[in-house]
Amino acid sequence: MSKFRDIFLHSGKKYIVITIISIIVNFVIILYKGYNNFIAYCDATFVSGALCIGIGGLSVLGNYGAYDTLGYSIHYVRENTLRKDGSVKKYNDMHDYIEKQNLKRSKCKYLFVPYFVVGAFWIILSIILVSLV
Repeated sequence: MSKFRDIFLHSGKKYIVITIISIIVNFVIILYKGYNNFIAYCDATFVSGALCIGIGGLSVLGNYGAYDTLGYSIHYVRENTLRKDGSVKKYNDMHDYIEKQNLKRSKCKYLFVPYFVVGAFWIILSIILVSLV
């Protein structure tokens, strides 16, 4: 049970925020397509689900370090342009940056799961709505 809790129930706030944002996306799409069009509801739920799953996929890539080089580059440019004389560097080199990022990621491994759960809910709801048409 604790493994299940670690993977799926680690952040209730994240589930709530993702759900609220996807409901807003639903309303925007329904407003754009019209309330009287039943297909608009199907489209809105599918788009919300696809966006959640897509963001979850990008989060998985980030969790495995796919964006470390880009992150270090941005940090390096920002540090060299905004750093005042005499201040201490936060990271010595890219290897140091990657080690510290891996340490951060090891503390919270499953931050991408809420995106997949909420996205799967919207996709399943979309399939149910399409089957009613």
